[in-house]
Amino acid sequence: MFLLFVCLRQHGNGDGNWGDLLIPVIVTHEK
Repeated sequence: MFLLFVCLRQHGNGDGNWGDLLIPVIVTHEK
């Protein structure tokens, strides 16, 4: 799941803030 986190983070640069929007959701599901 952490790989997805990293991929989204890197993708956020060219794809708007999609990664930043999904990060909180991923973190919530991790807990």
